[in-house]
Amino acid sequence: MSLFLRRTPAALRRESPLVPLVCPRSVANLPEPRPRPPASSHLPTASSSLVPISQFSTTAPTSESKKRRKSRLTLKNHLLKKSSALQAFVAATPDPVLGYGKGKEELWEKSLLKSVLLRREDVWGETVERVEEADELSVSAANKLRKKRAAEGLDEPEHYNFGLTEEEVKLLTKDLPEVNATRIFSEGPADSVYTSLAEEKYESAIEQEQAKMERLRRIVDLKNADSKGIEAENRRRIFKAFGRKEGDTGSPEVQAALMTAQIRSLHSHLLSQPRDIQNQRPLRVLAHKRATVLKYLRGLDVQRYEVCLANIGVEARAVEGEVNVTKAGMRGLIRPE
Repeated sequence: MSLFLRRTPAALRRESPLVPLVCPRSVANLPEPRPRPPASSHLPTASSSLVPISQFSTTAPTSESKKRRKSRLTLKNHLLKKSSALQAFVAATPDPVLGYGKGKEELWEKSLLKSVLLRREDVWGETVERVEEADELSVSAANKLRKKRAAEGLDEPEHYNFGLTEEEVKLLTKDLPEVNATRIFSEGPADSVYTSLAEEKYESAIEQEQAKMERLRRIVDLKNADSKGIEAENRRRIFKAFGRKEGDTGSPEVQAALMTAQIRSLHSHLLSQPRDIQNQRPLRVLAHKRATVLKYLRGLDVQRYEVCLANIGVEARAVEGEVNVTKAGMRGLIRPE
């Protein structure tokens, strides 16, 4: 039995208002407390006797209805399809530098720009073989071989330097030497036309013109040009193929084709020289500039934009939206596994 003794006001201010006093006799008559069940037991306690016990489980409850189960499985299938579609979309993201994704190299192989550009390996390939063949012979034998090939027409240049056409080269190397030889022959006195001296003079004039023709053929041959000469020839070809009119060098199509050619050239250089860190930033800058030009073209005319993308071998996703060229992406592009 609990007894409460009333305190004085001063004591109440110092202590709690009610101080229970327990009688020793009442304490002795109290029943012993009931032992608590262990923590691992699942028996309900006094505080949780009215709360149902629920354990975590990944399986569906047995009391789930058919309609709810069907909706749950449908939602699960939709989430799986969405996740797989997102993964496929991310995997098919085109490279912002090359302009196409993995497995879509045919987009570049079938493009107009690929057929227009000249590669250094294609231009210089035969020259390397000819030098190796000439090294085995003496200098005089090599010169005789070169003249023989020129006489048979086997040493004719396949590509011409300085923007010259085939008709212009023919005029310089065939028609003009004959005219000069005739002019030199006719400069002599009239009475010596049918003499042996005139014949020797004509033959020497022909030999001089043939030597000039051989030197001129070497100059106009693109095989003897350096990499800058090949790049200049590629620019002339791009102006002719992508220009909207004669002399067009500033239209968006021409600018996009020029930047794509520079990107391909830098990419091939970095593949052979992966430690060239200084040229990695210009490659990223060119990719962003090309995207800017193509976005401007899309604002002008969508049809021209789509045709230009097909001609330069670039996907629309590579230039639309944010163009992000990360260091990891650049490293994987330069050093493919």
